[in-house]
Amino acid sequence: LFLLVMAFVIGCFLPHLKIGYPWGTDVAFMAFAFMLLGNISQNYIERLYQYFKAHSSIGLIISFILFLIMFAGTQTYLLNNPSGGWVMMKSAQYGDYGFFALTAIIGTLMLLFVSIFLELLNLHGYKWLSYVGQNTLCIFVVHKPIIGSFKVLFQFVPVSDIVVLVITTIATLL
Repeated sequence: LFLLVMAFVIGCFLPHLKIGYPWGTDVAFMAFAFMLLGNISQNYIERLYQYFKAHSSIGLIISFILFLIMFAGTQTYLLNNPSGGWVMMKSAQYGDYGFFALTAIIGTLMLLFVSIFLELLNLHGYKWLSYVGQNTLCIFVVHKPIIGSFKVLFQFVPVSDIVVLVITTIATLL
């Protein structure tokens, strides 16, 4: 816990150099803090998961409700924050450190509860979901060039942002 707090504080207050630190050390401290948090909370999350799995109908309902509450809270925050409050971890831009930590944790929990919800739904017919889950690293590697290519392409074609998002997502997954 002490290491977690120290890594978070160093990640927050280490001056960010325009040319960057070797191996992104400033950002690595912040990532290390979140990795430690995950490691510390792993047993609690595992117990919660086992409980939801053993009581699948209760787990299904609770995980869905918790996801909706967190999603609504996140959207409420975004709607009431006119400055955008964007975070760009790769360049050590965190905005308000408290909100950054809170929203990072809530976002992770949202993904966790959606994953539990989907597993408890027992969607064995959706092999594409397993494919995406098993290939996230490959998707991560190719998504930036694909997004860049489609940005250039859609400068010349007037299409709504939603259509661009859907097409870019499908192309990245393919």
